[in-house]
Amino acid sequence: MSTRLRTLLLIIDGAALIGVAAFSVLAALEPDVDAYVVAQIASAAIVLASVILLRRLRQRVP
Repeated sequence: MSTRLRTLLLIIDGAALIGVAAFSVLAALEPDVDAYVVAQIASAAIVLASVILLRRLRQRVP
């Protein structure tokens, strides 16, 4: 179970990292659109949450 969860968290983390990069570029190209900045912050929060969960999962497994 932990292997599947770890894989899922890594996939989510990778997708969120791509989202951070994409929304950063879009926010730079369209500075008037606040939704890109909000999406960038949401993607960064997802990255942070997945990293925290991955660290907790790693601490449980010896």
